Amino acid sequence: MKKIIVLLMLFSTNIFSSQIFDIENILERSSFKVNPHHEIILGEFTGVGIEVEKIEVFVTEQEAILKKDIDKINFNGEFTGASLVSEIDSLIIDGEVILAEEIAALVVK
Repeated sequence: MKKIIVLLMLFSTNIFSSQIFDIENILERSSFKVNPHHEIILGEFTGVGIEVEKIEVFVTEQEAILKKDIDKINFNGEFTGASLVSEIDSLIIDGEVILAEEIAALVVK
């Protein structure tokens, strides 16, 4: 129940924010269904200590990228082996490079 309340608060905050970012629509277009076991994390993620293995979807302002569809995750030069989100430099999908700064939200399990 707590997660549902947090999700509702995040969605309502997002709706009234000045950013033009519609995460609900982006996830819907990707056919990814958010369920009560998921958590959506919005905003700057580079300092987040979340393990990469817990991520299901990386969301930019234009698209949702399922982790299983990513060809390669590039980590910063000083990769500690912990596989934390904060150590991601970029994602490679179908030859396209998506920089860590382009990630606007995460869906984690």
